Amino acid sequence: MPGRAARRSEDDQQARALWGAAFDAIPKSAFAIAAWYLADCASDEGVGQGGEVRRFREELDALRGSGILSEGATHKAMHALERLQLQIERDER
Repeated sequence: MPGRAARRSEDDQQARALWGAAFDAIPKSAFAIAAWYLADCASDEGVGQGGEVRRFREELDALRGSGILSEGATHKAMHALERLQLQIERDER
């Protein structure tokens, strides 16, 4: 079983295989913003209706399940999304 650093490197290699040189050239903030809006658009709740976190989780699960994204990266992202969801709920009160 690969160590954490090795697996992170494998995740980066997977991203580079998909994106080529653009992976290193595009700021990760741009990837994050695009992913958020794509998750919003892909949710069945409609754009701007709060389906982003749910849809993002679904996609992370699918990527992990197919071996494209590591368990560690998925867990870290899911934990961050849980904290984000709590923040969104607090802000809506």
